[in-house]
Amino acid sequence: MFDYVTCEYPLPELDFNIVWPKNDPFQTKSFECMMEHYTITKDGRIIHHTVRHESVPEEERPFYGTERWETSTLARFCGAMRSVPTGDVYLNLTDTIRFYNSKGYEWFEYSATFVDGKLVDIRRVNQHMFDTP
Repeated sequence: MFDYVTCEYPLPELDFNIVWPKNDPFQTKSFECMMEHYTITKDGRIIHHTVRHESVPEEERPFYGTERWETSTLARFCGAMRSVPTGDVYLNLTDTIRFYNSKGYEWFEYSATFVDGKLVDIRRVNQHMFDTP
């Protein structure tokens, strides 16, 4: 698994013709890998968008009341948990995180170093093109 990182801070070596949309976050394995969300802000701070997980009542699950509900154990687990936002927490992180995504056939991977929760260095660490068809 992994977590998500949205980066509002300007990314080095990013073609200025590419605007990285907020709805297409990077992935990272630098945190707990629980599909949680983090943001590197424009001013270089890092926020954890915290959540709590709760069980979804059976009648609110996607396959409830269908034939699949009756015949598939897996269908009963679909949608069994949901995340409920509990607030944003500024992290006092002193560490380096890596995050990555691709755009078309190009791979974008970055390393961001924080000291006491403040970004001190961000750089592109891996750059290659996938084989094009």
